[in-house]
Amino acid sequence: MRFKREEIEAIEWRRETAAFEKTLMKYIVRSLLRLGTGSSALDVGCNDGLFTKELCQCFSHVVGIDASSDHVERARRQVPQAEFHVALVEEFAPADELFDTIYMLNILEHLDNPVEVLKRVKSWLSPDGYVIIQVPNALSLNRRIGQKMGLISNLYELTSHDVEVGHKRFYDSESLKRDVIASGLQVESMGSIFLKPFSNPQMEWFVNSEAWNRGLMGWGGEDKTVDWREKLCDALYEMAKEVPQYSGPIWARCMK
Repeated sequence: MRFKREEIEAIEWRRETAAFEKTLMKYIVRSLLRLGTGSSALDVGCNDGLFTKELCQCFSHVVGIDASSDHVERARRQVPQAEFHVALVEEFAPADELFDTIYMLNILEHLDNPVEVLKRVKSWLSPDGYVIIQVPNALSLNRRIGQKMGLISNLYELTSHDVEVGHKRFYDSESLKRDVIASGLQVESMGSIFLKPFSNPQMEWFVNSEAWNRGLMGWGGEDKTVDWREKLCDALYEMAKEVPQYSGPIWARCMK
């Protein structure tokens, strides 16, 4: 692992304060919840429990794990009905329990040995269960634009921000499928979630900008009462279904 446990504890990140992160989570929930099955779910890397809370609407037994005790404490306060553990995915060992659905959102790109971790996760899965994996897409529109602008030399390059947050790699659909198959899991289906034209910080400015309130963004036409941010984001969500190779994040639904 790039980060030791004490380094993970020191990372400052608050998803609920980022407008675009909350917006994107809405589409993640809309896309991924429907892929689950059964009565029990495991949220690997649960962070602040925002997604875990949604799982509790669909599963009777929900467990979340995260390497940060701060994240887990926040998740416990937000989702008291779920069970939480402070643990690295490489070290977690559920006590004689198999899960019907295991969610791994933005996990594989952080791991030294994603295939080995997937093998461990496979052993926690019930016979008819699914592992739902989500990762950033190296071939996404925002990275393609970034390459054309000279911000990255190739689509798989890690930026300084990627290194700072512990990314080890970028996936595309084919490399994600290869790692899944190498672990002994099978890919049942794949898809994408959102056509993101800009980086997360740029999207944050876009959805938060005061220019919207002053009618300067050019989307509202004559009707200044319409907030076109939501309409635009809904359109980008729908567009991801039409051009998945340009969209991100991407997901895979996997089974034994």
